Amino acid sequence: MSKNVLIEGFYINDSNQEWIDFELVFDVDKFAKLLVEYKDVFEHNKGKAKISLCRSKNNKRYASLSTWKNSIKPEITTNKHMPDRELSDSPF
Repeated sequence: MSKNVLIEGFYINDSNQEWIDFELVFDVDKFAKLLVEYKDVFEHNKGKAKISLCRSKNNKRYASLSTWKNSIKPEITTNKHMPDRELSDSPF
């Protein structure tokens, strides 16, 4: 089941620079603990993670981490898919 968790110590600030939309500021220790805590999620999703940048009802920005795990489908070989077919080197 998928759920999102709040990333504590992660802040999204407006930037004074014209070419920078936002600045992401995070507490390194808290972020490192989060990465360790959800290591199984990252491994299950081939080393990838999804962080959503959100806005609360009172217009404050926050970040949440998706803990969704991609469903892994077993690999189906030609022999399993068509067990009665004879395989040869010929493309026909």
